[in-house]
Formats: sequence, C-alpha cells, structure tokens
Amino acid sequence: MSYLPARAAELTITEYTIQSQTIEYLDDISWDQTTKRSTSSTQSHSVSGATITLEGPASFWLIVSPDTTRSAYNDLFKLEFCLDGVALPDQSPVAWNSAGATYNLCAFTCVNVALGGSQALTLRNTHNGDDFTANAAFTLQVWEAS
Repeated sequence: MSYLPARAAELTITEYTIQSQTIEYLDDISWDQTTKRSTSSTQSHSVSGATITLEGPASFWLIVSPDTTRSAYNDLFKLEFCLDGVALPDQSPVAWNSAGATYNLCAFTCVNVALGGSQALTLRNTHNGDDFTANAAFTLQVWEAS
C-alpha cells in the first residue's frame, strides 16, 4: 500500500464586499478594499479596484456570492473569473435567467488557481444581456494555502 506524502499548509481566508454598482456586458466587479476582513495579517494576494492579484507559490480558491437587483425579467448575466478578459477554464460560473427581478443568489462562482508566479484576475459579466445592479452584500472570499 502506498500513501501520498502530507505537507502542512496554512490557510488564510479573506473577504471583500463592494459598493453598489451598475454592471453591463463585459464590465468587471470592483471590490471595496476598505471592507477587507481576514483570518491573517499577511496574505499572498492583493485587491485593487476590479483586479485580484494572486502571488505564488500558493493555491487559491476564489468564491463569490452575488447579490443583485435586475430591473426586469430576462435581464441575463453570467459572472466568470477572467485573465486578460478571457474566462478561466474549469470554473463554476453563475449564469442567471429567472422570472423575478431581485435576488440574493444562493449560488457562487468558484475557481481553484494553483500557481508559482503572479496572476491578475477580474470577475466579469460575460453575457450580453441587460445591465444589473450589484448590491453591497456581494462578497468575494479568497482562500489561500501556502
């Protein structure tokens, strides 16, 4: 019988929210750094406006819980993490089309990023639908293991 070697890792969880903003097609969500809450005083990432910069070597999990207000039925949107405007593969995007207008979604966008360098990501509306309002309860959690 063989076993994989174990290694100790520190896990840091950091959360950000936003200020209410109108999001249109190909707009990025801008994060409010003043709302930062973390389990550690040091992180391997930084957030500036819409850009989430991840610094390795580390593993990151980015988890978003959207809170949105849409003006009408069929105001569609799809949220995806993007690198240079291109959606990352192997993520679970949030795509929304429903009869109601206002939602605090019980869904999330999650991506696992393992890297040894630096990567700058954004969370973008990649669906060409009507605009929507991203509300202040919209959250981003950055989980990092180093």
